[in-house]
Amino acid sequence: MSRDLGLYLQDICVCVDKIKGYIEGMDYSQFVRDTKTSDAVVHNLLIIGEATKQIPDSLRRQYPEIPWRQVAGLRDVIVHTYFIVNPQIVWDIIQVELEPLYKTVLLMLSDETLVN
Repeated sequence: MSRDLGLYLQDICVCVDKIKGYIEGMDYSQFVRDTKTSDAVVHNLLIIGEATKQIPDSLRRQYPEIPWRQVAGLRDVIVHTYFIVNPQIVWDIIQVELEPLYKTVLLMLSDETLVN
């Protein structure tokens, strides 16, 4: 049984919200020292990557401002090389890439032709 596209989009938003909550008030050095937080962030990035893989290419092309392949590819990096995930790259992703992704996914969710 296949999940509805809207559920995958909601998964992305929920995970971004969780990540924002986890790192609220933290700087990079605190993030690196707090292994529970960094593990939780990486886990949610993995879910975001998996959910992104479920978005059809035709829909991704409608939102070219998001590097969809890199978002989905991050999931593969985390799963296959988890022991060498660079915390600086993770921090940069959550500082730079998450908000545009979140806003775009919210826009996609507001399009009733996509999610209903």
